[in-house]
Amino acid sequence: MTGVALIACYVLHARRKGDAALVDVRLLRDRNFAAVNVLVFVYIGTLSGLTALLPLHFQSVDGDSPLRSGAMVAPLGLGAMMTTLITGKLTDKHSPRLLILTGLPVVLLGIVFLAQIGPDTSNALVVAALFLIGLGHGTIMPAAMSASYQTLQRTEIPSATTATNVSLRAASSFGVAVLLVLVQRNIEHRAPGSEAFTRTDRAEGITHTLTHAFTQTYWWALAIGAVAVVPALLLPRKSTRASAPATTDTDGMDKLPAINSGIANER
Repeated sequence: MTGVALIACYVLHARRKGDAALVDVRLLRDRNFAAVNVLVFVYIGTLSGLTALLPLHFQSVDGDSPLRSGAMVAPLGLGAMMTTLITGKLTDKHSPRLLILTGLPVVLLGIVFLAQIGPDTSNALVVAALFLIGLGHGTIMPAAMSASYQTLQRTEIPSATTATNVSLRAASSFGVAVLLVLVQRNIEHRAPGSEAFTRTDRAEGITHTLTHAFTQTYWWALAIGAVAVVPALLLPRKSTRASAPATTDTDGMDKLPAINSGIANER
């Protein structure tokens, strides 16, 4: 509640400050910019929560070392690198809406695969699921960043960039907090007592219990991530660019008739 109150206070402050505010909340009147920021908040929150959950899953359920747990998440970054290079070129030819709605189902499909993980699941399936999520991520984010500035004037872009960065960081913190709380509640519900979470010599039943707690949280992540489809559908079907303010050299235009008449007289 304190956080909500502080945000409300800043909104009132920013409305009074206008262009001088660090984050100009009036930019959210632009439907395109608002839709992209809602999409990014939901999507980045989901992805950040997943990247926090997965190493914890690998260590607590599979007994992996911190180094191996971190390495297991690396395919996500590799997949994102591959599609980011392509998406940058595609945004010039296709609307960001199309690219985002192409990448989101890929990410959600990867989360579905993660929700199927069991104690005996092959690491190859986990790596493939994370690589798939990375492919979708590399398609979504470049297109989303491009879409966020399409309908803004050039003078509004600095404030819009600040607003987007704030949204990204807030989304990461929010997503990690929500999914970690959910997995903790699932663990406490199925295996009361903190010793079930840290025990190294746990029985097979505890392993299955912990696995089920994590997979249930992945289903929650899938549901939250699917909400990002709604703001994506609100984006324009075609790429639109904000028109720059026209500048007319009136002095030069006034001289043209005189110059032309002079040339005519000489002829």
